[in-house]
Amino acid sequence: MSADALSRLQRTLEEILDLRKAEVDDMVLIADRFTKVAEMRIAFFEKLMLLTGGSFALSLTLMGSVRQHRSPGASTLGREV
Repeated sequence: MSADALSRLQRTLEEILDLRKAEVDDMVLIADRFTKVAEMRIAFFEKLMLLTGGSFALSLTLMGSVRQHRSPGASTLGREV
């Protein structure tokens, strides 16, 4: 092989290497975005579960409070308490 052919081959290999590096960088960016979106989804559902649990706890607290403060003559389902 001549020196000119070897230099062209080297330039071609360098271009291929640069393209591969660019592809890997793009894949890393895509994976980072995917990870970030997954973390945001998880955080959203965690907050939703906390809100649901808090609402349930408040409902139980309200029911307990109403039951304690019921007047002595009040009845539940037709029965005296």
